[in-house]
Amino acid sequence: MAEGTCRLCGTHATLHLSHVVPAFVFRWLRKTSGTGHIRSTEEPNLRVQDGMKRFWFCSACEERLNCLNYNFNLKLRALGRVTPFEAIRQWYQKNPEIFNINTSHLIVGLNISGFPLSRE
Repeated sequence: MAEGTCRLCGTHATLHLSHVVPAFVFRWLRKTSGTGHIRSTEEPNLRVQDGMKRFWFCSACEERLNCLNYNFNLKLRALGRVTPFEAIRQWYQKNPEIFNINTSHLIVGLNISGFPLSRE
């Protein structure tokens, strides 16, 4: 740990060694890589165990960010580790009827600031 100014709240405090990119991203990279390892761009011949870390945040802010990372990771798991766009595409393929949009309630020809919505 080191003393310094927290980059999130700006208080002077003991700073914790924090991942620049969340650790779960590097676990996913290792899991999905062809070799099970990751490498750095500075020294591509050496394997990297973990992502870059810096003394950036006080303990309170580090805890807040850990909770955010945990919640984000839970959401990714709920999506089955696919992108949100891919998850929506899969939901659409299973249940296309839930994506039907009823437009009967829309007002056609509404004039806002002189710009008509429909061309006549």
